[in-house]
Amino acid sequence: MKQPKIRPFMLMLGLFLFAGCSSIMKGVTTPLPLETLRVTTDPARDYYPSWSPDGNWIAFTSDRSGNGDVWVMDQNGGHLQQLTTDVAYDGFPVWSPDGKKIAFYSTRRGNYDIWIMDRDGSNQKALTTDSGLDLHPSWSPDGKKIAFLSDRSGKNALWVMESDGTQQTLLTSGQGGIWTTSWSPDGRWIVFESGSGPGTLLKEYNDPQFAFFQSPYHGQLWMFDLKQETLNPLTTGTAHDWYPSWSPDGNWVAFVSDRSGNLDLWMMKRNGKELVQLTMDKASDALPSWSPDEKKIVFVSNRSGNLDIWVTRLTP
Repeated sequence: MKQPKIRPFMLMLGLFLFAGCSSIMKGVTTPLPLETLRVTTDPARDYYPSWSPDGNWIAFTSDRSGNGDVWVMDQNGGHLQQLTTDVAYDGFPVWSPDGKKIAFYSTRRGNYDIWIMDRDGSNQKALTTDSGLDLHPSWSPDGKKIAFLSDRSGKNALWVMESDGTQQTLLTSGQGGIWTTSWSPDGRWIVFESGSGPGTLLKEYNDPQFAFFQSPYHGQLWMFDLKQETLNPLTTGTAHDWYPSWSPDGNWVAFVSDRSGNLDLWMMKRNGKELVQLTMDKASDALPSWSPDEKKIVFVSNRSGNLDIWVTRLTP
């Protein structure tokens, strides 16, 4: 079956080749003195890391098999296991809260759909079969629902469904293009990125070392209150903010931003205050995912000259 031409799996890395970091903005907390370690060293591209609920494993996407597939490894990069082997693209793995399931998106039906499988890669099945693009699944804390993004309504919007794929419901409308979601640990909030740019979504860089995508969207972070059904902005201004990730205690949101003049990891309180810059490497850092104990964040960087997975320690 013919595969889709659009590849959303590196959406936010269009501002990839900045000259370097600028000075820290006024009012921003000084960067933490963090220890950062490289976890993967394969010449292939490794990205979309997701920490398991028990803290022992990291699921990720890699093309080391010659195709985009879902893999898992221990937190030190060992005990590699390939979970998907389909010729289609499988990406963006996210663990269920009990660690028994992994949701991901796949093009194996000729379109981007949300799929689910057991932790060992067995029992793979599609949860969505709409003709639109369904992307970026995010589990509710109780594991009963999955939020995701879809353009089936005419533009990228926030949707939610039961974890078996039933009761697919539109949550937002009228926003700009929406990309990436993260469900708060208390189950009340979903933070997501929304853009307000023109309609051309993606442009691919052909250089295999920098096979990323750029978006004209001016991305900002928003929170959707599931109880009140209201939207609240988390970030404002001219910076591009992407890929939010809730801390396990629900007090912080890690995200990617170019507000320093480079693509770096940041975090802020859940009310959008107390911004802290986490990385300042001249390379691009993206796609953060917290460890369950909140002591580490796994992320993707090209600081080695290749797309690899790194871990930064937030506390001693």
